[in-house]
Formats: sequence, C-alpha cells, structure tokens
Amino acid sequence: MRRKDIVKIFVFLLSFLVYSLVLVYGESQEAVPKSPLPTAKMTITSIAVDGQILVFGGITKQGQFSSDVHKYDISTDKWTQETTMPTPRIAVAVAINHKIYVLGGRNSGGVLDKVEIYDTKSKSWRAGKSLRSSRWAHMASVINGKIYVIGGISGTGSSRRALNSMEIYDPDNNAWTEGPPLPTSKQGGAAVSFGGKVYVIGGRTGAGDTGYATKTVDIYDPLKNSWSSGKEMPQTRTGIQSVVIKDKIYVIGGAAGGKATNSIDAFDPAQGTWSTVASMKRARSGHGASSVGDRIYIIGGAIEMTASGIVDSVEMLVIK
Repeated sequence: MRRKDIVKIFVFLLSFLVYSLVLVYGESQEAVPKSPLPTAKMTITSIAVDGQILVFGGITKQGQFSSDVHKYDISTDKWTQETTMPTPRIAVAVAINHKIYVLGGRNSGGVLDKVEIYDTKSKSWRAGKSLRSSRWAHMASVINGKIYVIGGISGTGSSRRALNSMEIYDPDNNAWTEGPPLPTSKQGGAAVSFGGKVYVIGGRTGAGDTGYATKTVDIYDPLKNSWSSGKEMPQTRTGIQSVVIKDKIYVIGGAAGGKATNSIDAFDPAQGTWSTVASMKRARSGHGASSVGDRIYIIGGAIEMTASGIVDSVEMLVIK
C-alpha cells in the first residue's frame, strides 16, 4: 500500500473518531446574540408563556425602578410593550397557566409584600393575596399549582438581613401558609422545580456586606415537607438564574468570586453530576433567563453591579 493511501486512511479514521466523540460527549456550545431589550435593566424577572417571553420590572441605568413589561416574540426576534405593572419594582415572578404572579420585591418606597397578577390573555392586572412577609432577592417556584417563595432579604440599608423562611400559596384557597425554613438563610439564588421537588441553588447567606456566596443546593420535597442537601455546584455563585430542559437543570451566569461569570452549567439529578456546557458572549449577573423548548434566552443584567454595568443584550443558546 502506498504511503499516500495510508495517510488518507489515517485522516479518515481520525475524522471518524472526532465525529464519534462529538456524538458521545457533545459539542462546545456558544450562545448567539438576539435583539436587545428596549431598555437596559438589571435585577429583572422573565417568564416564558405560550412560546413568548415576558420581562418584568428591574432597575435602569438611571437607577429607576421600572414598571415596564416587555414581550419577546421568539419567532420574529422582536420586542413589544405590554401593560405596565401597577407597582414599579424589582421582584420575582412565576406562572400558573396564563397568569403570572409578581411576588414581593423592592422599590424606592422600601420592601414589598404586594402580589400582583398579570393575565396574559386579557393583558390586565389585579391585586393578589399579599405575602406573609415583605421580601426581595428571594427565590420562587411552582409545583402542582402551588407557589413556593423562599428566602430573600428583609429591610433595606443597615436593617437588611437574609431570610430562611418559606411561604406556600394555594390559589384554590387564596391563602399563604408557612413551610419549613431553609437550612441556611439565603438570598440571590435560583429556585427551580424538577421531579416534583424544589431545588434552591447558590445564593448568598447574608445581606449587604455580611455573609458569603454559596455553592450549595437545597432540595425541598413537598411530600415529606422537608429539606435535604444536593450535590454542590463546582463554584460559589449568586445573582444566578436557572431553567429546566429535558432531564437537566441549567444554571446561567451570576457572580462568582466577586465577578460576573459567563458560564452555563448543567446539573444531572439522576447522576448527581455537574458539567459546564456553554459560555455566554457576555458575563452577567442579575439577569433574566427563560427556556422555550430546547432554547435558553438570557436577558439583560449587569456585567458589574453598578449602573454603568447594566446591559440590554440578549443571548440565546440551543441545548443539544
């Protein structure tokens, strides 16, 4: 066999090996830019409903608490204005069917216990049952039609303190009840529902200059009404967002070691393992993130926790 033919066979076998490894281990993934938010904002909350994404409130570069609601159409890559919130704020929101519950938060008047409900069909707002405790920088998720509001911060300025309390809302009874507290007071983490349980990921144990960022994962089981510990993240992170796609939980961005990160990591609950799956083009914290199908949309936030660091950029990642 000629040397030239041997080289060709070697190149073919090497190419086949690389292709096989890609199939088994996956490609390196990178987020791509999409149309920017109409207004640069941080500490926003985003919700995906009916294949579109709604972004609520936040803080602008001018330091204003926003009441804006913007809707992103993934099919046209365009933003439109929706009916503004009755109360400008930074907050957390969850969706039950076509109703979005905006929960607590903070604005120039202080910390809020207000709940306001947006109907995406009628495009109208109404007041909901107030939280038992005013809080901001909290986490929230939904399981079986009930809303779980967890941790956060009470107070502002020198009176700030991190919370470990959990409130549970039953829409059928229009009532909040107290659930078992988090093992550790925590704020600025992410909460996501997976397999009938609530996963509370990362966050900070204190408020202001107190406490420290964590890499812990706390898991609440509604059937047992108790908390357990999950596999920790590879690094401490706060100001993060999280979504579920298929059989994995994805943690997006946040601040790690005092700096915003562009890392997107995946947790496999079945295997109990973490892996880094992609990078955003822009590191960010205090952003919004929502999933539609196999796509993650990452919205706004800040590359540093100052007004000058607030961004309007939007990125999309296809999970393979």
